[in-house]
Amino acid sequence: MIMWTVQPMAVYRQLERDGVFRCDITQSAWQDAPEFMTAYRWMRGQMERRIGPAPVADAYPIWGWYRRDWQHKRPDFRYYRDYEDQVCLEIDVPEEQVLLSDFETWNGILNEGYLSGARNEAEFDAGQAWYDALPAQRKQRELHRSWTRVFEIGPVHDPSWWIGKDVQGCIWELRQEQIKHVLRVRKGQRMEQLF
Repeated sequence: MIMWTVQPMAVYRQLERDGVFRCDITQSAWQDAPEFMTAYRWMRGQMERRIGPAPVADAYPIWGWYRRDWQHKRPDFRYYRDYEDQVCLEIDVPEEQVLLSDFETWNGILNEGYLSGARNEAEFDAGQAWYDALPAQRKQRELHRSWTRVFEIGPVHDPSWWIGKDVQGCIWELRQEQIKHVLRVRKGQRMEQLF
């Protein structure tokens, strides 16, 4: 399965040196955001259930793009300036090692929101009203149960609704042999192809 992941140049250097990269949560920008860490730990658990155990203890997902704007294509690097010196790695990962999810729905999880599975505005409002009316003890259970809807990635038929537009994929590790192409962008410089 072809995917793309945007990483700091240091990740690519580590892949060249060691042949493998695994996410070190202590290096993540999100480690000090407890609300995000809840979501990341939840995704780790889902990966273990759906694609198998992590190769090492305390592994966290590596994120990549599978679909952008309804198309299977590389993300537009002009809008991904997360690091001063970064690379976009095109990777080919066995399908059984990838957990796909809807990007917009994932943002609902990051914000600890209830995911009703709505396919239009009216369904969204009805689902939210149902959830808001639940007793407090049941809300938490229904909240986490609803999060599995992040894996519903098929496009909906209402073009004003965004589910399935942008699909991300999580993997446990990157291996050097999975890299097919590498684009590099440094602050103030033009994009260059490394591989």
